[in-house]
Amino acid sequence: MAAGTGTGTAVDQHLGAQLGELMRRDPTLSPQQLQALLQDLLAEDLSLRAPLRELILLPAFRRLALERNQAQAAAQRDALLAELALSFHPALLPRLRALLQGVLGWDDSEAASSVAAASISARQPAVAARSDLPRLSPQMTQRLQRIHTLVQQGYRLEKSMNAFPYLVSPAGTRIIPSRGSVAGFAWIGFFFPWVFCYQIREWSYFWVTGFTFLLAAWIHLFTTVSLDFAISIAISLQYGASLPYLRYLKISQGQNKTTRLSTSILVGFLLSLLAALPATLVDLLAEWLHGNSP
Repeated sequence: MAAGTGTGTAVDQHLGAQLGELMRRDPTLSPQQLQALLQDLLAEDLSLRAPLRELILLPAFRRLALERNQAQAAAQRDALLAELALSFHPALLPRLRALLQGVLGWDDSEAASSVAAASISARQPAVAARSDLPRLSPQMTQRLQRIHTLVQQGYRLEKSMNAFPYLVSPAGTRIIPSRGSVAGFAWIGFFFPWVFCYQIREWSYFWVTGFTFLLAAWIHLFTTVSLDFAISIAISLQYGASLPYLRYLKISQGQNKTTRLSTSILVGFLLSLLAALPATLVDLLAEWLHGNSP
């Protein structure tokens, strides 16, 4: 099978479609089970066996097969191609791209610009690999590198209301961070957003939480409905998905220095209490009024 030929990529796309169908039909398939199924699907073609073995082990690949949002899926595909470009010959990238298109159930008629961009971005130094970032965990480093590969391919990372990050694809589509997005979900951002937002000087967290809880407190005052728990979960989900993007933005702006963890825990907690103080006062007033109403 000649790499890059129309027939070859069509076959690879069909192979991807079969693989995607298998994963959607049974999301619990282990990498070992997928490997066994692939041996049957590949038949005599051995050229894709090595890249597919690596691809199957990547959690992002399984997320890609299950992704329903088209913009998110396109970004995940481009990031995966960039990762694979680090290990495999550029001649294989068109075939891998066709295979990923098949996994998504898409036609491979669009221009192969993402393949060339992935090959270029693979040769660029990743922001998160710089020596002035010794405190980053391997997991966060990998998340930042995935964002960086997309930026190198023409994606833009911007903020809405100077608080909520999002990607803009080369086609102009806005991609909102989510649990299954390109950078994945940072559980430290879910459980301890005040710590890490203070650590990277992301002040928006404190005014976002203060304003949101104040709004909920006024709703509580006039309706007796308390939304505090639901809002807490929503904010935690937002910052669990957003933390890698916020950290990348800070690094790209040259704001690399972070505060010691112990200081961030203490000061971040105090700032959270301060941000919640107006809402707490309104809630106390609401409880008093509701308790004394006839």
